[in-house]
Amino acid sequence: MHDPKTLLITEDVMEATEIAKLMHSWDYPVKTMEFGSTIFNENLLEYDLILVDLLVNDDFNRSELLKKIGQCQGCPVLWFSKQGINKNKYLSYEINHLEKPFNAKQLKFAVEMATYKHQMKKSLIEAEEKYKLLVENADDPIIVLGEDGTFKMVNNVAAEYFGNTPEYFDGKTMWDVFPQPYADSQMKSVREAITTGKTSVKVERTLIKTQEKWFSTKIQPIKDFDGEFRSVQIVARDITSQKNIENDLLERESFLSGTLNDMHTYVAVLNPKGQVIFVNNTPLKLCGIKIDDVKGKFFHETEWWNYSPDIKAMIKRDIDLCASGKTLNHAIQIKTKNGLKWIDYSMHPVYGSNGTVKYLIPEGRDITKIKMAKRAMAEEKDRLKNITENLPLGMVFIDVDGDYKYINPKFIEMFGYQPSEIPDGRAWFKKAFPDPNRRLDAILAWKNDFKTAHVGEKRPRTFEVVCKNGDNKIIEFIPVKLKNNEYLMTVNDVTQKKIADTALKQSEERFRTVASSAVDAIIITDHDGNVVFCNNSVQRIFGCKEEDLVGKSVNKIIPGRYHDEFIRKQEQFKLTGRHLLSGKLFESYGFRKDGSEFPIEISITAWDIDGERYTTSIIRDITERKLVEYELKSSEEKFRQMTENIEEVFWIIDPKMSQIVYISPGYQKIWGCSRESLFDNPRSWIESIHPEDRKNVIDTIFRTPNEVKSGNEGINYRIIRPDGSIRWIHGKAFPLKDDENSIQRIAGIAVDITKRVASEEKYRNLFENISVGVYKCTLEPNSRLVESNNSLLKLFHYKKSEIMAIKASYLYLDGEDKFKFDEKVLKYGHIKNEKIRFKKQNGTPFTGLVSAYVVKDEFENPKYIESIIEDITPLTEVENIKINKPTVSTPISLLNKFMDDH
Repeated sequence: MHDPKTLLITEDVMEATEIAKLMHSWDYPVKTMEFGSTIFNENLLEYDLILVDLLVNDDFNRSELLKKIGQCQGCPVLWFSKQGINKNKYLSYEINHLEKPFNAKQLKFAVEMATYKHQMKKSLIEAEEKYKLLVENADDPIIVLGEDGTFKMVNNVAAEYFGNTPEYFDGKTMWDVFPQPYADSQMKSVREAITTGKTSVKVERTLIKTQEKWFSTKIQPIKDFDGEFRSVQIVARDITSQKNIENDLLERESFLSGTLNDMHTYVAVLNPKGQVIFVNNTPLKLCGIKIDDVKGKFFHETEWWNYSPDIKAMIKRDIDLCASGKTLNHAIQIKTKNGLKWIDYSMHPVYGSNGTVKYLIPEGRDITKIKMAKRAMAEEKDRLKNITENLPLGMVFIDVDGDYKYINPKFIEMFGYQPSEIPDGRAWFKKAFPDPNRRLDAILAWKNDFKTAHVGEKRPRTFEVVCKNGDNKIIEFIPVKLKNNEYLMTVNDVTQKKIADTALKQSEERFRTVASSAVDAIIITDHDGNVVFCNNSVQRIFGCKEEDLVGKSVNKIIPGRYHDEFIRKQEQFKLTGRHLLSGKLFESYGFRKDGSEFPIEISITAWDIDGERYTTSIIRDITERKLVEYELKSSEEKFRQMTENIEEVFWIIDPKMSQIVYISPGYQKIWGCSRESLFDNPRSWIESIHPEDRKNVIDTIFRTPNEVKSGNEGINYRIIRPDGSIRWIHGKAFPLKDDENSIQRIAGIAVDITKRVASEEKYRNLFENISVGVYKCTLEPNSRLVESNNSLLKLFHYKKSEIMAIKASYLYLDGEDKFKFDEKVLKYGHIKNEKIRFKKQNGTPFTGLVSAYVVKDEFENPKYIESIIEDITPLTEVENIKINKPTVSTPISLLNKFMDDH
């Protein structure tokens, strides 16, 4: 940051010299220019503050100067005058005014207030621009509606859905855009959100330009300037593709779910009421039971939970919560024939095509050994903790990176810092050695000792440190190097306190001189609350003269409803004699002589003289500050409500400083780490990315600002959470530019796609490992295979390259059977257990039992036919010899049976 540059325009050179001298003493370099023609050649935009000491009149040059200064809105302007400044045709802009004559403190206060007000306005504008950029760059449709259904804001994405621009919606209502029944339904939800003040989320189908779309819509009430809810922000997420993918994956999994029985994980499928539809073999074997023993029963009444009524009740609650759309996860014990086992238990819902919960999926993984190991570690840790927490010395464990892994209570008592305030050596040195030179000496001494220290060797050192409460203490530090290169540090307070009470006496005249020149109002009251002294600022702030207050109760300048509060805080000081609020401020309201109220900031100090108790109150008018702070808070609240209510991770980076400016709460849910930990260690984000994906993510997302482009492109990558679990993420970044098209920030979105990736991987494993032939083919007359598993290649005696090169009809003994079968599948959607004659590559015919299913694209149009084939020729020959019964092989019958049960 450069030093502030100040321009002083004057027609009184002697007075300007005095002002410049004061400004220089406050680190405000001043350039003085006498009023004249040369001032019009000066570039006023180069300055951070402009001081004007001129008499305003109709002189042409003065009028032109006023216009020129009025065009300079990039910095604050402070005018000096004797009679005050009345706005005329040239003063069309806001000015800061200081009435002459003034003293040094009044000048400094006016300069700081002008600079502060300007900075607050600038921050307000930046916050509003930040919110505007976020909305305009959002991928989702965003709309702000008033309680009467009027469109207050529509972003570009929302407007594009309706084939219009945001300007089209200006002045329109919901009923102007949507049919009345739909508009009435939506406005019912809008008014409910405004009435209750609560955010709601709806998943529903909507017709957009004759196309049916699925949307997840979040309706969030927004407070108006007076704190009342009068509008809502609607964020709609198009989840049509996700719904189609979910439905497609569920149907395809039903064909191949037989392989679940070979998994070590415990898996079950329940209906929304909690009744068992399917359980894989693993949990059944643990209890020595069969699927028929539990099928149709309520899950919480099954064998695994009958060891405890409380556990049954908990599982029942889990079922109810999961049926409402929630995902559960916790450690729990199940009953087996060999006793109780600990499992990592979870339950998640699966949605049907109509958007309602169709199945509940409980899963479990045996963690008994992990639990036993953790219990043993916890017991050992408790023993060590009991020893360290009762030591009479302070103790801290320091790891190889300088982080403080543990601090005992004596250390906290000795210095006053909580572990969160000194997480590592860097934070400790800054607090204990505020003087940079002393801090550097201490750090160099420690580094030199640590470099040459041997395991078990003690290197005691003594330093004077500063405690949290400001006390200086002389401390003996004794570090010991451990075998793992960490350090155990013990600390002992060896300070010899020297307390010297110095009585400070001030004469009344000196006090009056200081108080009279203070910008804030200073009021001294006696034991009864009557005013015995007030300075000149009381008249400026409250409109009361000294004779109006002295000898009267201070309640005269406090609104009636605040009398009790003011007296209570005043009595607190008088009775205890302790400065509990020393260095702190509290806010209340003042009462002017003209009857108006205004916000004030008060600090109180109680003191004794000659056995009499007095109270000094310092009061500041904070009206302008409150107005600016309210405007800033309202703008920032819009941004916070937007980002902190989305599930995805939204982040903003300053590319110039390479620092994270903002990260939404979704980071903690997806990454498993707090946002504070990311700000403490910004590299933890990069370090959490899987080593195999890290370079690609850095090259794609974390590029230089000029390489980042807006758009829908993104990248899929993995992260490793602190608990060791892996999540799949889809991330992308886009630049945020200012009015000059210069990149100021880089923002991005990260979405958790772990479930989608897991579903795709699960389907692929089933496809490759099932014992029957599976293939997918196209629908045109010259249909060809696009996928085939190894079992199909073995069945037809083809290589992969050979079978993918021929027409699908070549696999049939009669090619016409292929076309007839496809027509039947397209007509009914799926076919089960159809007997068809096929031929191997060498021409050998055989009979296959076929089940097939139509695979549709995202627009619900048929795209492929997926088929399962098993050679039943041997079964057919036996059937012809014995009795005439349908021959359905075990793998396909199991798949079809599971599909019928669903």
